[in-house]
Amino acid sequence: MAAERDSALRLRAFLTGKPVARLECRPLPVVAARDRMLAVFLRMGGESSPWAIAWKRGKAKAEFRSVPEARRRTDVAGMVAEFGDALCGHFESADGALRQLWIPGGTHAEMLHFIALRYTKAKKAEAALLPRLNRTGRRCNQLFDSTQNPNSALCVDATVRLKELFACPCEPIRENHLGFLLAWLGNGAGSARAKAAKAAEALSVSTSLDPEIERSMVSDVEGWNDAAADAARDRHAARIHNVLESELRRRLELLETAIAAYDDAASENPGAQAISNSSMQEMARFDSSEDFVAQTGIVRSPETDHSPTTAAMSYAYKDADMIAARAALVPFDRACQEELVAEGSAFRGDVISIGTVTIGVRTLRTQAVVATDGGLPLRLRESDSVVVAGDLSGKGVWKITQIDDDPKRAIRTITLVAQQATPTGPPLKRGSAGIVFHEKLDAELRRRLATMVSSTKSMAADGLARGAWILEKLAEREATDSAPDVEQFDGTNTKVVPDA
Repeated sequence: MAAERDSALRLRAFLTGKPVARLECRPLPVVAARDRMLAVFLRMGGESSPWAIAWKRGKAKAEFRSVPEARRRTDVAGMVAEFGDALCGHFESADGALRQLWIPGGTHAEMLHFIALRYTKAKKAEAALLPRLNRTGRRCNQLFDSTQNPNSALCVDATVRLKELFACPCEPIRENHLGFLLAWLGNGAGSARAKAAKAAEALSVSTSLDPEIERSMVSDVEGWNDAAADAARDRHAARIHNVLESELRRRLELLETAIAAYDDAASENPGAQAISNSSMQEMARFDSSEDFVAQTGIVRSPETDHSPTTAAMSYAYKDADMIAARAALVPFDRACQEELVAEGSAFRGDVISIGTVTIGVRTLRTQAVVATDGGLPLRLRESDSVVVAGDLSGKGVWKITQIDDDPKRAIRTITLVAQQATPTGPPLKRGSAGIVFHEKLDAELRRRLATMVSSTKSMAADGLARGAWILEKLAEREATDSAPDVEQFDGTNTKVVPDA
């Protein structure tokens, strides 16, 4: 049913000739410009390392950095360290405010992940450069994790967030292009928007360059590698930088447009404040983990949990974050409630009777009988707990005691009993129509589960990423592990092979 709802939204978008809203409110906070940093990356065809990086903090002038040869590890490391200084400084100077990093799309999030994998535990580099690279790697790992966590607003993928807000009249795969989305969100008739979207889609917004542009740079890259004199190398480097800066600037401008479009698209969901609070706690935990690294030299690996127990604990915490984000947003957004109904985690119906029932000897509780559409999916079962949509406290819990299906009339009757003497939330009475009950979203239960997992070992109680005990046990082995280095690669007699 969730897929059917998505298809219905797309059909409505086709009929209207413009995107339609998936949600009533935007689920993520957009911080003030002074607390915002933008970053975009470019890479050479066939390479994973960044070739060029651009960033912009607040309303300051954008910074553009590039290297002539992306296969020279020392040059790339110096560029990454300079970006890392700006990135770490952005978050470390927050002074109690929520700070965000915005990126254009998924490939830029993957570049954050690559930087984390490459530099978090690097051991070979210039003495002054190595701690800056390690620190940058740790910060990028935190931000990459944030892009995978709906309960975090530290790193925002603009494409993902716009897709979350709007359904466009196109195939889902095409919505992964930021320029394509922004063209559809522009002004004009449907045909004009479609034409603009097609033109925008032809221009790359990912970390990869257009093959034709990259082929045009081959002679300069080869010339830079082969040149013997510094003056000749400088000319080639300048031409390479100009092309890369032009591509970075276009992506940066698209990102700024996307932020404005997202901010103006809808009012902020009041529940987004809970996500902001969670993000602030995440920043504090990271600061504590940095203190632990400074004291002990023990660094959590960005590649592995090292232990099934630690992995299970991390999974439980991530599951808790997903539930917490949904619990924060659902009470304030009817479209979110519709999604729950479509996936079977909620039901909508009319109250056909209301009364009291005796539990035990003298305990009286309210009992409601709700008639729902029997054709809709239902994952909820008898004894499951639900709450009424719109109960902002989430404490007005009802337990499902009976589910009766009537296939002939396509009606499903659900009997519920309140778990409190006076249930919170919208009052129910006979004849109340269109009432939505959704599963009780209890993130605390998952967190308790994670705590139970952690209690099987003597976990460190400090601010280090959960599972510090396993890192201490492995510290000696970590010291001997082969780690990425930042050695010099001179690129002699190499040829650039752009993406086909």
